[in-house]
Amino acid sequence: MMNRKVIYVLAAACFAAAGCAVDDGEPVAAPAPRSEAVQADDAVNALIGDGVTEFQIVSRDVMEAMPGILSVEEAVDAALLRPDWLSESAVRVRHRRPPRHSLIVGFPTRLLGEGSVFGAVLTKVSVPDDVNLGNFKLSQISPAHVRPFLAPAEGGGHALVLLGCSYGCSEASPKEELLSIPVLGFSPLGGRVFLDIATLGEGLDLTTIIGGVPFGLVEIDTRATLVDYTSSTLVFDVVSELVPDVPDTAEDAEPITITTRWYLALASRFEDAFVPRERIAEVGYFWTDRSAVPRITRFSTARYHERPPVKYYVKNVPDAYHVDFAAAFDSWNDVFRELIGYDLLEYEFIDASDPRNEQIVTGDVRYNVVEWDLDNLASYGGLGPSAAHQFTGETFSGMVLIQGPTILELYRDWFDVQEEAEALRQAGDVLAAERVRVEGRRRLQARVRPTAPTGSEIQLGALEFTVTAEQPGLFDPLMAGFDFDDTPPGVDFDTYMSGYLREIVSHELGHNLGLTHNFMGSLSGDGDQVSSHSVMEYVVRTERYKTRVSEYDGQAIAYGYTGVLPEEPLPFCWDAQLPFFDPTLSAECSFIDAGPDPFGYLRDRVVGRAVDLAIGRGLGAQAPVWTIFDVETNFFQGLEAMAFYATSAQATSHTWVSFHVHPDRPADPAAIPDYVAAQMHAVVCNDSIADEILAKHALNPEAGIVARDNWAILLNYASSLRAYYGLSLESCELLDELPF
Repeated sequence: MMNRKVIYVLAAACFAAAGCAVDDGEPVAAPAPRSEAVQADDAVNALIGDGVTEFQIVSRDVMEAMPGILSVEEAVDAALLRPDWLSESAVRVRHRRPPRHSLIVGFPTRLLGEGSVFGAVLTKVSVPDDVNLGNFKLSQISPAHVRPFLAPAEGGGHALVLLGCSYGCSEASPKEELLSIPVLGFSPLGGRVFLDIATLGEGLDLTTIIGGVPFGLVEIDTRATLVDYTSSTLVFDVVSELVPDVPDTAEDAEPITITTRWYLALASRFEDAFVPRERIAEVGYFWTDRSAVPRITRFSTARYHERPPVKYYVKNVPDAYHVDFAAAFDSWNDVFRELIGYDLLEYEFIDASDPRNEQIVTGDVRYNVVEWDLDNLASYGGLGPSAAHQFTGETFSGMVLIQGPTILELYRDWFDVQEEAEALRQAGDVLAAERVRVEGRRRLQARVRPTAPTGSEIQLGALEFTVTAEQPGLFDPLMAGFDFDDTPPGVDFDTYMSGYLREIVSHELGHNLGLTHNFMGSLSGDGDQVSSHSVMEYVVRTERYKTRVSEYDGQAIAYGYTGVLPEEPLPFCWDAQLPFFDPTLSAECSFIDAGPDPFGYLRDRVVGRAVDLAIGRGLGAQAPVWTIFDVETNFFQGLEAMAFYATSAQATSHTWVSFHVHPDRPADPAAIPDYVAAQMHAVVCNDSIADEILAKHALNPEAGIVARDNWAILLNYASSLRAYYGLSLESCELLDELPF
């Protein structure tokens, strides 16, 4: 056996040559480079890299049997590690014996001190049918700019510490410890420190709110299962096993596995020629959330003559819908071709049988992926997050999940319900038709998962994941509460789904391109050929299949990708400008309206329709089929959206696009609150309602009483809401005048 001094000398020579190994004084071949990802097993010993940067990936057994492995202290004593790679501040990190079925990464010491972008995306959940867990997919740690150094660990040994800045960051910002990974040893053979990357999953803690009750999962075991390096980016999977955080149950609970794909993207990945751009009020872009100066996020076009377009892989989409997904990409390319002279987006379909399907994972930042999710349920219809360089805004990965199977199931049911109801109406059985409709609505609502944020949290020590599915600016609802109307007349299921899928994919790609929602898009809709001037709008489902990439979207892309400001900006607002309880925000910013007259739509199609259903209008002697519980959400939210016109009139009515088009509406902001209050009163208290209830009671007293009681409850809701917003109150004498 060689002594330590010989090892140091030979190691130093090998370090300089970067290509030999040592076994009792006899050089042996180094591991052969691999191009494919390295999977965990008991005998892994591989090099992965690009010929310039190479990482050695080993299993626990292989590393423990390797000769010549030094501690960091020994490497420092032998002058094999440069002083500027070391940090004097001790860090907290727990050294442990790595799991047997885990991977250890030999990290090149030449990368110590080099700038990189570090982050993580949650890519897999082992439970396929739990919506709350499915919503955790694509949760991510926002990309952080870091420099890796070695630092002493409290209690002995060393750790690789990633120094960076959390928020308000610039290149000159003071650096803090963001993450530490235990160093298991130093190999002079090629100059690598071996890291126990499985510790990145230790302490993972997931909490979500289910039915108002916190439900927590805590980590009990972690292991690293995959490492790969391409596109100047190291990625590795850490699988965490979690059990419910309930005393005395952890030992008996079946573990849930969560896979997080971590990444370290080297500076060479990014474009030096990329030009950062700031936010403007006329169009909506996402922006960097860690940087001192927020920059809008977008893909680079800096060197498009030298590099291929932004390539997307489209996974698992049924053949029947390829044309619709392709049309979504093509519609954006039409915009880019006109603006910059070429197609920005390229796409390739890969199905479940394609050998690349397992390799190309949604959330792996080396790829841009649109996936028809076959693995997990979630509360959204579509989700479109991305990852971007926090100093410049350059997007380096686009991710889209589409809840395809659930979408098809829900909308097939919607069409089936309407078809059955229409057949009954044609046969003259209006009551049976209405029962089919309300029962169908209840069934669909029970299956549509809530899309409102639930307060979920994912913690990993000091790091916090963003639960992407709970960010309203990024998800697209499966079905909204106002969308269980009749299906569009003359439109069959296949035609509708073709248009709908084109729209939802265009919408999520828009998020990847950097665009936020635009909830004023419907102000220019004509209700016939186009329902919005932006595909980033939410429109009611009866209209949604018609929505396309339109004029506003072109204006937004023109600014983000060419710097050209819109000469005549189209109406725009996004999630943060929705006027909930803020009288300085415009009532015309709304996602529950539709068409070029949103106030009229809210009054007639939302509130008025809720009243009609509650009193059983058109059912003759029959009692209402729809209960208060069936209509109260629509009714209350519709009235509240009308009230926003009153509360925001003083500050924002001069900006309104559609309200003043109608000559019967006041132009004076001071007169608008009384007008709105009168309209709210008129839609819930008018002669036609009283007449309907009187006629029903004359034919069937019990039915008339049910209709009257429903009406009374709605009137009480309306009075309470008007009082809450300080609007003029007026009692409904028509109700008091009913003779029963």
